[in-house]
Amino acid sequence: MGRLRVTGPGAKIEAVEVRGQVVIDAPNVTLRDSKILACDTDSIVAVRAGRPADGYDADGARIENNLLGCDGAADQRASRGVSDVYGSARGLIVRGNNIWNVSNGITIEREGLVQGNFVRDLGHKAGDHHSGISNHGGATDVIFDHNTVLLSQEGVSAPIVVYSDFAPARNVTITRNLVSGGSYCVYGGESGAFAPSSGHIRIIGNRFSKIYGHNGHCGIYGQIATFAPTNRSDLSGNAWDEDLRPLSGE
Repeated sequence: MGRLRVTGPGAKIEAVEVRGQVVIDAPNVTLRDSKILACDTDSIVAVRAGRPADGYDADGARIENNLLGCDGAADQRASRGVSDVYGSARGLIVRGNNIWNVSNGITIEREGLVQGNFVRDLGHKAGDHHSGISNHGGATDVIFDHNTVLLSQEGVSAPIVVYSDFAPARNVTITRNLVSGGSYCVYGGESGAFAPSSGHIRIIGNRFSKIYGHNGHCGIYGQIATFAPTNRSDLSGNAWDEDLRPLSGE
């Protein structure tokens, strides 16, 4: 089927193949065990919550165990794999997806869990500034947990990005992820128009790999950038994946 828009509250979309964008415009929708292939679109899966006057109330969406990518020509890609379009989705769960050939893998802004996803082989165009999994400030409760994000391309910011672009970064926990590539492997919220962040950014128990790094780093320039932990426990338990040595500076 082509583009799919979901408007039924509580709908369950399972084991389908969609050659086009999936747009979720209703609460408590599940998209599971499916293949969604879309190129040259803003988001492969667009979760639209935050404009209820227009019928855009997609809180509680679950996007689980899907293949999300673009299989078009060499110069084609999607802008995002999964996106909280208006930055207001509550209770969003993005779990166990395989995402490739996108400019940015997963963007979640307000509240939710991003867990167990594999983001890799981003699609690069001149001028791109990629990220694997991202938040841009003002979160109420966001968790990035147990994801694998491997960025082999040039022109990337980081596998995991927290910026203060739209509001001071806050309330984001980054734990048990495996990351490599980018300029740095993690950005910690102290950059953007609203930096410095308001705290409660936690980077705990992650594995950093040199597989796509440079000069002994996880990324081109280092491991973690723009991060000022509120207390010592906010940066702990992180290690190199190759030999389990603790990350320096903790």
